[in-house]
Amino acid sequence: ILHAAVQAIRSRNNPPRIVPLKRTRFWLICLFFLVWACAIAGRLFWLQIVCHHEFQERAQKQQQRTFEVAPRRGVLYDRNHRELAMTVQVDSIYADPSEIDDKQSAAHTLAALVHIDKEDTQTSEDQIAARLAAGHNFAWIARRVMPDVSTRVHALNMKGIYFQKEFQRFYPDNEIAAQVLGYVGVDDNGLGGLEEKFDAQLHGVPGRMYTAMDARRKVLGSSEHDPEPGRNLVLTIDENIQ
Repeated sequence: ILHAAVQAIRSRNNPPRIVPLKRTRFWLICLFFLVWACAIAGRLFWLQIVCHHEFQERAQKQQQRTFEVAPRRGVLYDRNHRELAMTVQVDSIYADPSEIDDKQSAAHTLAALVHIDKEDTQTSEDQIAARLAAGHNFAWIARRVMPDVSTRVHALNMKGIYFQKEFQRFYPDNEIAAQVLGYVGVDDNGLGGLEEKFDAQLHGVPGRMYTAMDARRKVLGSSEHDPEPGRNLVLTIDENIQ
């Protein structure tokens, strides 16, 4: 009995060491959260400071599109200020291949509408399919199409198909003074006659349009640097005599 009483007194004077264990657990938990917070802070530093420019460029490529806005080419007049060569605005059709799932099917559908001239290899089904396969975010479908063609493509309401206004050279009197006036190419550059001789003055300075898009490719806003139109040229020839 005496021995049991002594053991009871000793156990009362030396309680179990529970507090140090609780402190150890507390500091372990604090250390875990500290390491976790440092890992997150390090990751944020890496993404927002070290890789800032890289991700900024990626975001701009995904969210912003830059288009060149062609200037209006100058008018060619005869000596009485009758228009011999002028510029009209038409639609050009382009695509974002990343938004098109079945590119071959899309090429087949579009070629049936835009491939009017059988000798035009640029708008054939094979050419359109090749440009869609090669392009990442941009591919031409057809340049400077007729209004009825543009209307039919608009009616398709196809995903990934867009329209851009471009200028097309128009000669009201058809072949009158054709050798003197010359002609222009697809990019509105003079390739013969006075169109080539005075191309620098007639062409003008292109502008740029910046468009912001969301993840669903909806336009959020755009800004544009207006192009400078080309200068007009008054000739000494007379339309009636020609």
